[in-house]
Amino acid sequence: MDKNLLNILFTSSLVKDILLLLRNGKRDIWDILATFDVNRQALFPQIRMMEEWNLISVSEGSCQLTVMGRMICEKMIPLINTLELLSAMGKYKMDFIPAHLLTRMSDIGPCTVFNPSPLEICEANKEFQTSSVESKSVMAMTTFLFPNFTDIFSEYMERDISVSVIITDELFNKLKKERSGDLKWLLGYSNMEMYRYDTNIDLISFTLNDYGIMLRLLSNSDQIKYDYKHILLQSPGALSWGRELFDYYGNKSVLITDI
Repeated sequence: MDKNLLNILFTSSLVKDILLLLRNGKRDIWDILATFDVNRQALFPQIRMMEEWNLISVSEGSCQLTVMGRMICEKMIPLINTLELLSAMGKYKMDFIPAHLLTRMSDIGPCTVFNPSPLEICEANKEFQTSSVESKSVMAMTTFLFPNFTDIFSEYMERDISVSVIITDELFNKLKKERSGDLKWLLGYSNMEMYRYDTNIDLISFTLNDYGIMLRLLSNSDQIKYDYKHILLQSPGALSWGRELFDYYGNKSVLITDI
């Protein structure tokens, strides 16, 4: 591909946005002006340039993608999704993601980043918790449990939600020592499965319900290991990706049947 065309595609956000807009069909130039809240002086040179590069065709005041423009647009979207996702996740450790799922990161974006207040850092994300209790199943891999984890799991059990949780050896031993009664209570439910993963993992937690994935990740920084932010992924691709991630670690874990 010509370097000048690459410069056009990746240095002009307006060009990128117009191409993505036209992916949904023909649009009137005045509609494009209104959509992006730009003036004619800013828009028209970009339109002419895209037309010269055979990315769009213009007829009777309307623009649409050419075959070349549609092909480029379809290839751009996975890259844009990946770049947007990495801009949010790039400062975190991602070693826990197996190689075959790393190559499919473009499938799981976009993401929403939550930055909880100091009063909320010891609480489950309210939005995600609401969607969890409306789900048929919840799967998680975690190195910790919230102080009120019995309340959270009680609601899952009462709603007959299928729950599968992978915990680290360290967390299992802590629960067995300090909350053995609660652990036995959890294991007594037929819709609850808990597994032990005996290898160190660079992850705080990963939770999947019927509507999305919630990630709590460790920082790459030596100064701050955990910044308490939550990353929410809700695309259809994220759900499939998340199930494969859980299965990957589930196959390496041991079902807990007794303590």
